[in-house]
Amino acid sequence: MIDEYKSIITGIFDDNGDLASSLKGYRSRPSQIKMALQTADALFKEKHVAIEAGTGIGKSLAYLVPSILYAVSEGKRGAVSTETRTLQNQLVSKEIPLLQEIMLPYTTRKIKIEICLGSGNYLCLRKYDHARASGVFNKHELKRIHLIDEAVENNNIITRIDGTLPESIWKHIHRDKDFCLRSKCPHFGYCMLQQARLRWNSADLLIMNHYLYFTHINTGKTYLPYFDFAVFDEAHAVPEICCKQLGFSIDSDYFRHDTSPEEIHKTIQSIKDPRKRDRLLDLFTYIRDEYRYFFDLLTSIAKDNNSFRITKPIASASFLSDALKRFIDISGKIEEDDCDEYTLFMIDGIRARLLPLHSAIDMITRKPADDWVFWIENNSRTLFNGQPIESSKIFDNDIFSFYSSLIFSSATLTVNNSFDFFLSRITETNRDKMEFLKLDSEFDYKKNLVVHLNRDKINPGDKSYAKHITEIITKCAKITNGNVLILFNSYRLLNLCEDILCKQEQYPVISQSEFSAIEAVTLYRKENNALLLGTHSFWQGIDLQGDLLKAVIITQLPFTPPDRPDIEARTKIIEKRGENPFELLHVPSAVIKFRQGVGRLLRSENDYGILVILDGRITQKSYGKLFYESLPDHQTAETLKELKMFYNARKKETETDTLP
Repeated sequence: MIDEYKSIITGIFDDNGDLASSLKGYRSRPSQIKMALQTADALFKEKHVAIEAGTGIGKSLAYLVPSILYAVSEGKRGAVSTETRTLQNQLVSKEIPLLQEIMLPYTTRKIKIEICLGSGNYLCLRKYDHARASGVFNKHELKRIHLIDEAVENNNIITRIDGTLPESIWKHIHRDKDFCLRSKCPHFGYCMLQQARLRWNSADLLIMNHYLYFTHINTGKTYLPYFDFAVFDEAHAVPEICCKQLGFSIDSDYFRHDTSPEEIHKTIQSIKDPRKRDRLLDLFTYIRDEYRYFFDLLTSIAKDNNSFRITKPIASASFLSDALKRFIDISGKIEEDDCDEYTLFMIDGIRARLLPLHSAIDMITRKPADDWVFWIENNSRTLFNGQPIESSKIFDNDIFSFYSSLIFSSATLTVNNSFDFFLSRITETNRDKMEFLKLDSEFDYKKNLVVHLNRDKINPGDKSYAKHITEIITKCAKITNGNVLILFNSYRLLNLCEDILCKQEQYPVISQSEFSAIEAVTLYRKENNALLLGTHSFWQGIDLQGDLLKAVIITQLPFTPPDRPDIEARTKIIEKRGENPFELLHVPSAVIKFRQGVGRLLRSENDYGILVILDGRITQKSYGKLFYESLPDHQTAETLKELKMFYNARKKETETDTLP
């Protein structure tokens, strides 16, 4: 049977196949077919596989085609998890509708797919009714309200990410899991989250992002329906997101976000039993006081550090933990005889909101668990964070043992042509059950990419580094007439360079220090010769094709600060094993991120441009060889003069090719 499906898959991707007849300009790619066949083999034979697929291979279609065939033919349900909502939407709006049509002859029915979102992205009709009755919407917003009424009338689902309604409306009407009446809600039969869940239950493929997937894991796999296999796209990001989503982050403004202290007091005062009412009022006042004390203590512990790891128990936090526990216990005993239905509903919501807070505070009153890391962030506000140190145990216990097949796909899974680093992040006990496939990009990098390495012996930590590299950045920008992405590894260096670059008037400067990543990229797209400055999130996920991007400049090799609490904790674990954390953690992590950054430049087979690496450590340090050898095939320009010559020659060649 597997041979039959391999034949179908090959036919779909063939030069004369179904995709070719449906997509203008389609051409068959041998690497794409290899990936699709490897994915099919893993699914039908219930195996696990990690696939590194270079840029331009078309990995989305390569994993979707066999996933659709397997799900429908075998009666299985699968999950496709991507890194971002943007990629989620791309799958649902572009690739899958195409495949639903062209694969119909092979699946006998159209595959059912559903996009899955966190519950806060769905509209709550109870809150909507309350907001309308309260008159919170202005005249402009009221003109948009009819869209909600039409959706209810037509049994449609409105979500936060579909762009139907502005955020000014959503903040009043989005679902709040802690204050949901569930089956007791008068709107339960029309609840948009419940409608979505009914659709999820009948779907063949569920499309989600990594954050929701691990939220599902964190709920004991209760948020989403059961599925048999999972595909992780952009899988290089999975370990970090796994630890983050299974951890917690609470801040000093915890009680101000959705339920104010005033609302909590008002709710408690509606309790009829004076003994319970007074006890809860006293407890809540005490909790607020202890909470402020706890965060004052965290601030004093952190001192002037922006980030500070907690390695010893905070015994005094036990007073807050105990008070939270007593409040939770007493509020759980409030019954219908003690208050009206609405008050009982609010009490249940307050209790639900305090449960994770108690759990987090309680963890730090004892000796910190060896497999968790806790730390304080002390910037504009103080945050108390905790998360598992290693993702591998979570995968072994809750993922590998639960699904018949796991497919891991990304353009950057290997370091020095080895999957070992990625494997160490996702499993300790299932390595022998994994298969691997490495597929290089089919782009002509040798023709389209020219690389210049700055060999000046100046360290990124030197005071003069910013001034030195901005001179080179300005010269490189003149070669391409702007359209440059400049990648930094710290806001400090970004800000220094931004100040210098803003003094030149030739190119607009758009910086992540002033705008969010989405805002910065949107502004950049509106210009025709800008310089785009970004840090961490800019190293991956940005897709600027064609003339939008002609150069990528890497100012620093992207090492994660060794004193970042989660990195420090992982470093200690490796050291305890008698191994070298620099070789096993710091360098591999940086190489993966470096490869992601390099991958921003050529996004289609016709793209060309220059890559400039300003950090001299790539040629001066022994580990620099790993970074250099991770580059795709390319031309090398020893000087900026050569760089300009190569770039202009390729530009002229491209312009000649496009002449009528």
